[in-house]
Amino acid sequence: VHRDIKPANIFIAQDGQGRIQPKVLDFGIAKLDRSHVSTRLTQIGAVLGSPQYLSPEQAEGLDDVDARSDIWSLGVVLYELTTGAPPFEANNYNALIRKILRDTPKPTTELGAGDAQFWTIVERCLKKEPGERWESMWELGEALALWLFERGVRVDVASRSLKHDWLESGVTGLQILVTSEAPDAQTMPPGPIVTLVAPPKNLPSP
Repeated sequence: VHRDIKPANIFIAQDGQGRIQPKVLDFGIAKLDRSHVSTRLTQIGAVLGSPQYLSPEQAEGLDDVDARSDIWSLGVVLYELTTGAPPFEANNYNALIRKILRDTPKPTTELGAGDAQFWTIVERCLKKEPGERWESMWELGEALALWLFERGVRVDVASRSLKHDWLESGVTGLQILVTSEAPDAQTMPPGPIVTLVAPPKNLPSP
């Protein structure tokens, strides 16, 4: 669990072949699991992370913060990247924490960013209850890949195939079947057909 996902910790690098590769840096307050946490690095009830990107559970100083907290923070990053401003802003720290805990963010569509489906993806990242968010970063990644694929994008920013590396990867157990043509041109829109098949229950998190 990184616990400090924010734009300043996401660098855009290039590999030896000149391909773009985003990299997450600064694992200074990252948490592996409770058995690996040093009491010199974190304390129960301590608020760690950058205020605007804190998840509600971080803002409350809870100790049982898991990977879904990072999903919230990445949702804040996606919101800010597409609208130009974070979903929660205030003039002081206490007011900001209160907004994170209580307020509902304005939909990105009202700020001229993305469409309704994109907002649905980001909105799920920003659910107050961790159990209502995406269960893993892979699941969030697949949702974003599907959103892009349906709009004609075939590779991600790192030049990886959305179809083979994301939609058909099978990491989360969400089976996504992609075909090249519609079975009935009169009833279906042109372009690739994407079918989602629900995964079995109780899959281990990646």
